[in-house]
Amino acid sequence: MRTPKQSEEWAFSANNSDNNKTLGEELENFIGKSNLETSSISDLSTCCSSNNINKSLKQRIEKLEIKMEKKNLSLEKSNFDLEKRIQELKFKHEDEIRNLKQNFHKLNEEINKLKAENCQKDEKFNSLEEEIDKKIQKLNSDHKNEIEEIKQNLKQKDEKINSLMEEIKKEKEKNACTEYKNEIEILNQKMNEVWT
Repeated sequence: MRTPKQSEEWAFSANNSDNNKTLGEELENFIGKSNLETSSISDLSTCCSSNNINKSLKQRIEKLEIKMEKKNLSLEKSNFDLEKRIQELKFKHEDEIRNLKQNFHKLNEEINKLKAENCQKDEKFNSLEEEIDKKIQKLNSDHKNEIEEIKQNLKQKDEKINSLMEEIKKEKEKNACTEYKNEIEILNQKMNEVWT
């Protein structure tokens, strides 16, 4: 049998083993809970950090969206201004093209008119030239005989003038000779007088 002291130790030891079991369970429970709490705290911290990052990202996205909207508005305004300027240039160029076409059409009309006038003048010039040629031919044929007679008369007169010129020349030579002869005779007489 056990002594009371042994009984007490046995009870304590049995109690202790129960306690140890309970303590182990409690410790396991505590560690599990602690792990859960730590994991929960870690999860909570991660969640808070994620929430903060999400908030920061949302704010940044909102700022970027506002910035993008401003840029979009600016681009839309620029696009509108460009389209307006393009339309103005288009209308201006269409007006210029229309004016150029009208001027080109007017110039073509004037050129055609001038060509027609030139054709008329050429025709008139050609008809006048033909008329002049006909008149010259008529004059030549009408006066051909007269011209031939005049040419013959001129030729005869030239021949007559030439023969007269020769006769005059001969007469002058003759006269010059007789004058020299007369002078020589006078000189001879004077010499005879001087010698006699």
